[in-house]
Amino acid sequence: MAEVAKVALEASGFAVQMDVVDWATLGQRRNDPALWDVYITHSPFLPEPALTSLWSVTARTGWGNTEKEDILAKFTSETDLAKRQMLFSELQRLNFEDVGFIKIGGFNALMGQRKGLEGVPANPWPFFWNASVQ
Repeated sequence: MAEVAKVALEASGFAVQMDVVDWATLGQRRNDPALWDVYITHSPFLPEPALTSLWSVTARTGWGNTEKEDILAKFTSETDLAKRQMLFSELQRLNFEDVGFIKIGGFNALMGQRKGLEGVPANPWPFFWNASVQ
């Protein structure tokens, strides 16, 4: 995704420096917005929006907005589903107006099952170490 964005930005006249680093370095650098202008990340589908870090006060997107923080505080403390849906709609409206972050796509992972396959726990990101066929 970053490579496609780099080509598109350069075609639009931007000078782009793309830094590709290991995960530990990324973890250090993404906490300092002075080191980057665009930060690309991804996450699995989480059915609870409060678990998506982009909305969080500690999100690395650098989206500081007091109205967002107020709505987010109400959203994360509300238990009534209808009220939560209304509050989340407000969060989305504000994100579209203020452009706190941009979702540029979605992806899916295919999964399958095999009779006798053991050791693969249900997980949005399947991993196969400790898997075996009986």
